[in-house]
Amino acid sequence: MDEAQTVPPPVVPAPMPPALVWVRRVVCLSMAALGVSVIWELGGRLVGELSKLSADWTEARDREPVGYKGISAEQPEHKPPSCIREEDGRVWLWAGSGAKGQAGWFDATATDLPLRHFMYAFGRDKVKTIDYPIFQAPDGEIARRIYPERPVFGLNIDRTARAYPRTVMEKVEVVNDTVGNRAIAVAYCPLVKKPAVYERTLDGVVLSFGTSGYCYEGVHVLYDRATDSLWLPQSDGLKAITGTHAGKLLPLTDEQLDDTTWGQWQRRHSATEVLVGGDRSRGIPLPEAVASRTL
Repeated sequence: MDEAQTVPPPVVPAPMPPALVWVRRVVCLSMAALGVSVIWELGGRLVGELSKLSADWTEARDREPVGYKGISAEQPEHKPPSCIREEDGRVWLWAGSGAKGQAGWFDATATDLPLRHFMYAFGRDKVKTIDYPIFQAPDGEIARRIYPERPVFGLNIDRTARAYPRTVMEKVEVVNDTVGNRAIAVAYCPLVKKPAVYERTLDGVVLSFGTSGYCYEGVHVLYDRATDSLWLPQSDGLKAITGTHAGKLLPLTDEQLDDTTWGQWQRRHSATEVLVGGDRSRGIPLPEAVASRTL
């Protein structure tokens, strides 16, 4: 009978010294931390690059002209050495050349505001307000080129929804608008970045507003084309500070502008129209007879 083969006992590895165990753990943790650090850095770089690409794309898209009509301004006029004159007991504030027949100076006798605080003096209507607005439905030729993210001021008045793109309002500052039989002035002062809507019917007469070329304490000063009265935005409305209407107030409308985006406004008001420019071929709506008061 063959002798039984002897099976060698299994080899049991010698236990690792405690110090080596801790070294191994530290190495593993260090490698894991290094891997996380590398992934974090690469991920951060990737997110940063994607954000930059997105910002560049958005900026390039926002620079793309939409094609708004008639919103360009004119170069400021060469103003006289002094924009304030006193003559025959009256005080005059330089107005610029304006349209044919318009006075070269505003009669500022009635105001008690310090005229030296009237800044800039660009000349009247060098920032061209919109007097004959052009609106389109969202599928209009110009309107459909307005990106959903573009900021607009939305107005829902007398069951009519309208949007006024901020880009347009920054350039024209005032839109003399009419909704049904209601005349309103939609205004935006770029210096304080504040929109407002005013009634523009005074004592049964509809006023048309233009830019005077001045700012007073950071707020634009408007003028009405019928009387050359200067008007200053107040917390409760548009107040005449000079001229025939001095002291009178055109109140803010009960409906105020909603600072939103074109996409959000459309979702809330599917039947809205959007301002896409002004008809400049009709000129400035001056009264039939404009007395020249050029000094």
